[in-house]
Amino acid sequence: MSSSNQDLAKKLPLACRNTALSAHDLQFDSFELRYGYSWHLSAADCVHALTGLLVRHTKIGGAGPGSGAGGGGGAGADAAGGGREQGPEDVREEQAAAARDDFWAALEALDVSTPRSMKLLKEGIDEAKALQLAVIKDGGLMITRRQLEANPAHHMQELNLQAIRPTNSDRFRHPLALLRLATFVRDAADVARTARKSKWPMAVVGPDDGSGYCCVIGIRHKQLPKQPQYNVFGTTFQQVLQEEADALKWDQERDGFDAAVVFVHKDSVPTFMTELKIRLGQQARESAEAAGAEAAAAEAAAAAAAAAGAQDGKRKGKHRRREGELPPDSGGGVFDGHGGKEVAEFAQEHLHLHFLCALTESGATGAAEALGSSGSSRASGGHSRGSSGSVFGPCLPDTDDSDATSSTSGCAFCDAAAAGIGAPAALPPPPLPPLHPATTAAAAAARALTAAAAPPHADASSYSSPLLGSCPPSPSASSQASDRRGEAVGRALRQAFMRTDRDLAGTEVGELVGSTAVVAVIGRGEVHLAHCGDSRAVLCRKGAAISLTTDHKPDRSDEAARVKASGGRVVFKAGTHRVMGLLAMSRALGDHFLRPYVIADPEITSFQRSSDDELLILATDGLWDVFAAQEAVNLALRSAQRARARGASRTAACRVASGVLMRAAVTRGSRDNITVVVVDLKQEHGPPSLAA
Repeated sequence: MSSSNQDLAKKLPLACRNTALSAHDLQFDSFELRYGYSWHLSAADCVHALTGLLVRHTKIGGAGPGSGAGGGGGAGADAAGGGREQGPEDVREEQAAAARDDFWAALEALDVSTPRSMKLLKEGIDEAKALQLAVIKDGGLMITRRQLEANPAHHMQELNLQAIRPTNSDRFRHPLALLRLATFVRDAADVARTARKSKWPMAVVGPDDGSGYCCVIGIRHKQLPKQPQYNVFGTTFQQVLQEEADALKWDQERDGFDAAVVFVHKDSVPTFMTELKIRLGQQARESAEAAGAEAAAAEAAAAAAAAAGAQDGKRKGKHRRREGELPPDSGGGVFDGHGGKEVAEFAQEHLHLHFLCALTESGATGAAEALGSSGSSRASGGHSRGSSGSVFGPCLPDTDDSDATSSTSGCAFCDAAAAGIGAPAALPPPPLPPLHPATTAAAAAARALTAAAAPPHADASSYSSPLLGSCPPSPSASSQASDRRGEAVGRALRQAFMRTDRDLAGTEVGELVGSTAVVAVIGRGEVHLAHCGDSRAVLCRKGAAISLTTDHKPDRSDEAARVKASGGRVVFKAGTHRVMGLLAMSRALGDHFLRPYVIADPEITSFQRSSDDELLILATDGLWDVFAAQEAVNLALRSAQRARARGASRTAACRVASGVLMRAAVTRGSRDNITVVVVDLKQEHGPPSLAA
């Protein structure tokens, strides 16, 4: 046996002294679960294993490629690998002691930030590469426990672990034990390197050392300035421990400059990590908002000067405006962003594309036919105040006689044929807007702090309301053709929401930014609505207000039950019920750091149009916070009628009504973003038109 293999044989038993692994411990939902509290390994064990693997594969400290001035690997790699580097003896001893006592100090000594050291590390852990071949298969399928138990020797041979499996360790029975250990070392090195680059705190859950307690380590970049907002782990750990004292078991904590360490009972680790993730995510969002306030104000001022219509809620300026003719079958919606405007604008630009694709996929006999059969027309107008509210109108035809002046505020879905939608499967995931650097860092922190996996989340059911009882269907509504049309549009709307949200998954924007949405598809004989969040749709029929949507709030009994069933909690905080104490709504596009508690599955509502229908109002909560539904309908109807009496067009009358509603809400003290769209549903009028 070579010298390197002899060293490896000595070190591996040390690395496995606390190992009691089995196949069912394999978990790949998050970093914490994948290499976290299900492990029975200490940080020192990982260091020993790293040393042994480097000795075996890179011959650091011997005559191999890691030795000598030209051998590469660097002084840090030599220190962590158990070799001898050039320099004072006390430096070597100090680094070796640090490597034995602290896994992260060993990684620091290894200096994984240099390309050469990273190359040596990756080449030195062949077992980590074998993990990808044996465990990650066909896009993520794992070797099941049954397969492993059926023929462990075969998998041992496949993973080439026979040669390095110690024969004198009873604890090291499972063929994947060393493999998982080596993979932990590899990924931990990547985490440490990422922490250096991102300059944002990260947390890793250590193993249960046999006492029932797991070590939770918060990694913090050494170069961060000594300011309170950067020392988040010490205070946040304490907050979680104090506020969750009844639910958590913990032993001791140590708070230092580079890391905070808490020993939490293994049964309390999922709760602790969930709370830690939420609080750090909240701090990151607040920090990002504060850091971007000046930039947002400058952007709003520039947008107002350019007449783009986006402005801060407390400023005066131009509003978003859009005019043109509505096609026979069309729709529109409003989106109200929170944590930033990116998701609202993203949905405004792309949700209608997904709708058209889904409608084409449904196999309906023509997208226009799916939207209704009886003749109708409508005009609409909208106003928006605030940088987070977005509105989309129709895809305007590019013709000379189209009375349209278009801004960048958005577009809407119309007849699929007119929109030129071809093969739905060809629609690529759309690009996402860039984030402010502080928001980018916050998203990185949220991803790194992914908590213990929540219970499996199946396709969320939509607690959809039935057809409106106050809107009796016309005789044709009972026909099978009408039912098929309604089902096709409803499915397409749901798929549009879910696909738009899917495009946000895994992005920096989708992690910490969210948006409400309320979308209306207005057919010749039917109106279909989809919404998530607290933006609302209200119908005016014979002067009476009919609420078409119900806010997705955590205080709704069905929503609270769904949140709790998915493993979350509803907390009353700051005067309102909030999901996990943070978000005051239970459904939204984005906000993926709160999944699966906050979902994007919309509620679908449909009703048959009537000759008594007059107006449809779509608006964000900035209006509904200060207006009751009937009050808004009265004011909008009166304003539109007066404008028409003075000779205004239907489009202009709707625009007047929406502007009056917005200004009235501001006068009543609304300080939230306000977006209002008013649609004229009267059927006896001429060609439809839009102003938004």
